[in-house]
Amino acid sequence: MIRPQTKKQKETEKMIAALKKGDKVVTIGGIHGVIAAVKDSTVIVRVEDGVKIEFNRSAIASVVVIGDSPKAEATTEPKKGLFRLFGKSDDNDKSKKIEGESASSETAQKEADAPAEAKKDE
Repeated sequence: MIRPQTKKQKETEKMIAALKKGDKVVTIGGIHGVIAAVKDSTVIVRVEDGVKIEFNRSAIASVVVIGDSPKAEATTEPKKGLFRLFGKSDDNDKSKKIEGESASSETAQKEADAPAEAKKDE
């Protein structure tokens, strides 16, 4: 294996070995819950009051840290449009650009019409 893959695998194995009751986890299937019990090769995840599901330890994708919650990310980072992520203009920028282009195109149209009017006068 390549070094980064080996490092990632060791971190995952360490995380799986350190699972304990009360940890908030996300499974590889995207199910969020809290570990209710830990067995040798499985964990029981409480999804909702009275709803518990048993998973293999390897099915746990990550342990959720309080700072990793989506609400915390939303408050600390302003929302960005998809276009801004790829360096393209946003719809608002596009409308501004179009307004500017229409003004310059009107000016260009007037300049193009001016020689025609000058010929008419002659």
